Amino acid sequence: MLLLAVFLAAGCKEPDPPIEKLQRTLKSSPEYSIILEDMKTQGDFFRQYFHRYRIIKDNEDRTTGWLRVPKAFYRENRPFLGMVIAGKIEDRETRIVAPPGYQYAGNRRYGSWRETSEGGLYWEFYDRYALFGNVFGAIEDINSDDYKLYKAAVYSKTPFFGSNNQYGTNGSRTRLYKPRFYERKRNVDTLKRASFSDRVKQRFIWTKTNSPPSAENETTNSIAVLDRVFKSLTLTGLFFLIFLAGGTATRLTRREYKLTSEKIRHDNTAVCLAAAGNYIGLAICIGAALSRPDKGIVEESIDLVVYGLLGVVLLNVSWFLCDKLILRYFIRVDKPVRDQGSGAGFIIAGVNIGSGLIIYGAVAGEGGNVWTSAAFWAIAQTVLIISGNIYHLITPYHVHDDIERDDTAAGVVFAGAFIAMGVAAGPVAKRIYSSWIDVPGGFALAAASGLLLLPLVRLITQKLFLPAINLSDEIIAHESPTLSAAYIEASIFITASLIVYWCV
Repeated sequence: MLLLAVFLAAGCKEPDPPIEKLQRTLKSSPEYSIILEDMKTQGDFFRQYFHRYRIIKDNEDRTTGWLRVPKAFYRENRPFLGMVIAGKIEDRETRIVAPPGYQYAGNRRYGSWRETSEGGLYWEFYDRYALFGNVFGAIEDINSDDYKLYKAAVYSKTPFFGSNNQYGTNGSRTRLYKPRFYERKRNVDTLKRASFSDRVKQRFIWTKTNSPPSAENETTNSIAVLDRVFKSLTLTGLFFLIFLAGGTATRLTRREYKLTSEKIRHDNTAVCLAAAGNYIGLAICIGAALSRPDKGIVEESIDLVVYGLLGVVLLNVSWFLCDKLILRYFIRVDKPVRDQGSGAGFIIAGVNIGSGLIIYGAVAGEGGNVWTSAAFWAIAQTVLIISGNIYHLITPYHVHDDIERDDTAAGVVFAGAFIAMGVAAGPVAKRIYSSWIDVPGGFALAAASGLLLLPLVRLITQKLFLPAINLSDEIIAHESPTLSAAYIEASIFITASLIVYWCV
């Protein structure tokens, strides 16, 4: 606790304004301009403030990284985006805030006044200072009338925002040249204005992209790390609460899979395997909510609760559908699992993990809402059920009969195949079809493509590493189940799905 207090105190100490340090490093330059190029805040529990500066000197142009600034300094300079907040000309430092270039206007060392066709005057830089003209292209031509207003501001020591207030954070000219800043600011303002109930409702509104864009990469320092630790603890606590709710829902709807100390002591492998697969499937589908873009602790907490609970519901629905439409071919659905062998347990575990991967593919990612996630889960689940039934038809052995004979090997292979199909129909489909929010048919096609690639890649993988062995024959050609061959077969299925995932 003492170390945490010391760490917190050291990290929370306000930094010195970076302008003085920058001016010291530029002391040898006869002229320079320090422009407030960008600014941002970050942190959910510990708010931090940052500036980024553009420095023009000696025909050089460079931009600093994000520099932490005191809160008061940030607020003091908040109106001055895109403006010179410190400079030097002919060895004289100045802190007059003005649009870039105005400090050089009127000085014949840098340029001269030119007459316009209408009879007015505008400032033109000499060729050797052409960089100034290019860098300051974000400002309009400096005319003599604006220059007079600027000189009056210098005399009164007040900021100069242009004749029509077109410069600075609220200026129309700045908005034109710095769209990213205003997009970021607009997103933050929208979140601040939204009530908690409105934020939750956004997850249920049918729009193409209703979730805010992800934040920029955070600037790393001790406070950012501490802020991340607190955020992680908060999300971890929420995760476990939803996981507990998911486990409770499973125990209530499927009492035969409820783990008890008696079942564990009596080595009821089928029930334990089924429960273990359900735990893994729950973790995958709840975790999908956290793979959405980073938007701050409040938004991410809402995502975790809304999409995590959606994942719990969808996982139970998936299990029910697979029971009715797939598992009836492989295990005795009219016979309690506790009375069946390990093969049945492996099959149910594979169904839960594969379904969890399907839900991950539907929920994870940017944009969409609850309804789009449910729609794409339905598409991928349909593809998965069709694939599971095709597997039953093309398998060279009858899985149901083997499971009845307590053939664990057949269950292991099917579990591996179903997990692989889950990868292909979920995460792979999402990876292939990046704009899945717009066209559901594209997502279905991508899911089908991943599943079609799976057997091909699996065949290639087996031929490369086990060219002299037919694993299917090893599994069915012996009176006693060849479990080692089953493990290899299942691992090849999953390996093939990962190859497809990473390569497409």
